[in-house]
Amino acid sequence: MHDGFEALELGDVDKAKRIGRRLIKNYHSSGFEILALALQDDQEPEEAIEILEEGVSLAPNVWLLWQLLGNYRSEQHKYNEAHEAYKCALQCEQVDADWVNYNIAVALVGEKRFEDAQRALERIDEKSMKPRADALSASILVDQGRKDEAVQLAHSALESMSALLSEMDEDTFDSPASYAPVYALLGQTLRQGGETDVARECVEQGLYLDYMEKSVFSLLRELDNAYSSDAKYFRVLVKGEWPNQANEPDEENLGFVKSFDVVAKSPDDVLDWIKNVEVNAAFDTLRVTEIEELEDRPDDPMGVYRATAYMTFPREQDLVGK
Repeated sequence: MHDGFEALELGDVDKAKRIGRRLIKNYHSSGFEILALALQDDQEPEEAIEILEEGVSLAPNVWLLWQLLGNYRSEQHKYNEAHEAYKCALQCEQVDADWVNYNIAVALVGEKRFEDAQRALERIDEKSMKPRADALSASILVDQGRKDEAVQLAHSALESMSALLSEMDEDTFDSPASYAPVYALLGQTLRQGGETDVARECVEQGLYLDYMEKSVFSLLRELDNAYSSDAKYFRVLVKGEWPNQANEPDEENLGFVKSFDVVAKSPDDVLDWIKNVEVNAAFDTLRVTEIEELEDRPDDPMGVYRATAYMTFPREQDLVGK
């Protein structure tokens, strides 16, 4: 199971699919979750929904499967079916009702049922969920044309999230990385409220927590607002040198490779966009080793759309892009 989630984190969708199918064959319910996540990452949402529907039919007491099914149905605008899945999730034993209510609110926002969404958020009690709930509530206020209230609530959420993250330890259920999308949502609210500098700070904080978070990339692209009729979608492999810590001079010298999906005007511009999201202070060592042009994207904002995890190696074993 761990290998499947690790494959997803590394962007190895094919491996994650294989692991998911093997787990399903061995009657492990996590296989449905892993396979569905991999299919979704591979832009196969209908297939992901079908797998989850099979999963809940065989493991009807696993609330996580019902919740994920509701989320994916919601993303496909199948709201009635999404709410049916959320209702089933809430009926499961050991359900995290706060998370389900949050996702119910997300679906209700998609339906423009803003007051119902706010009521769903009011049912959330857990302290660690408050910044997340407040971020969504602030975005609802924007949709209702109440931007001043939204910005005020967004600032309050930033303060409470900062305090919450400072209190986290290794025993905390939520990982800090799970709050990167919250920074992205708050940044969107602040951008729409005219506070672009604070929105860019949200980008920095989000990338610090999770350097692969797509919603943070989306926020940054909207802030940059850069378009070109010549823009193309590139898949890029870059190589760099991992920075040694000043207080650890004997640390092993490491290199790394990492993949990005980037919309840029030309291959020569790709690295500049990548450096905008690279957080490990290895900017000067980055270089492109492989690049593939996938399609024209004249109508999409330029910037990074996807990044994988770092794959490190001892520099003396450097076999990539010599």
